[in-house]
Amino acid sequence: RYVDDRQRRNFSACGGALAYAFDERNRVFLPKVGATWNASADAAFSLVTYKGYNPSGGGVSFVTFTPYQYRKETADTVEFVARTQWLDRKLTANANLFFTRLKDMQISGIGPAGPNDGIYVNIAKARTRGVEVDLGYRPDARTRVSLAIGLLDTRIVDFGSAANNSKNGNQLGLAPRATANLNGSFELLPGLTVGGDLAFASKRYTDYENLPEDRVPGYGVANLNVQYRVGQFTLTGYVNNVFDKLVQFARFTSFNQAYVNDPRTVGVNLKAEF
Repeated sequence: RYVDDRQRRNFSACGGALAYAFDERNRVFLPKVGATWNASADAAFSLVTYKGYNPSGGGVSFVTFTPYQYRKETADTVEFVARTQWLDRKLTANANLFFTRLKDMQISGIGPAGPNDGIYVNIAKARTRGVEVDLGYRPDARTRVSLAIGLLDTRIVDFGSAANNSKNGNQLGLAPRATANLNGSFELLPGLTVGGDLAFASKRYTDYENLPEDRVPGYGVANLNVQYRVGQFTLTGYVNNVFDKLVQFARFTSFNQAYVNDPRTVGVNLKAEF
């Protein structure tokens, strides 16, 4: 894949106090090479490497009223994939192992004017690596259980600027080391199904600054649902966040701000198909 893109932007507001002009062209070759070995009718293994890309861009600082630009981002990934089935195909076990090197990673950061100056910046070198495991079990037509587990390790290798090189070695923001999701459903009667899921994520930093006060704790949230289908009508009742857990997804102590989840929510939906 070959990408040739050009962006031209001319922006002016507030009588010209906020003005920005941008004209840049990116030419990027994005190869993808892979091989798959079908070990049996129930097992396949793949190795693939590919390049990803985000175009360059820019904006205007609403603190200094000056324009800024950020460079294009590229990501080189190597991934090993396993797809298997067991127990007469009642059990599915899949796994992905990946390693990604990022160059000029685009990320929301802090401008020259300080914490209130939110702009996009580039991290010269970063990397991510991890494993994802997905298990699915269907002992019969009425029962379904699945479990997904993810382990992730992220690092800033070289921020690329003297002002931010103290961040080298930090974790990337909003990147929990461990995540898991347990999901299941069971058909009690023809047309009547009950189900639920439990989502978990470990503690993580809000951003690349890795400030202790902006490290949010891990969480576990449970949801339940019941569904009844008759003819072209489907009636669904649900309880999200069953235990009414308060979860902080991100926290910015210096701004007295936090992004949180919804409280316990109970609802009913009626769907008609024609």
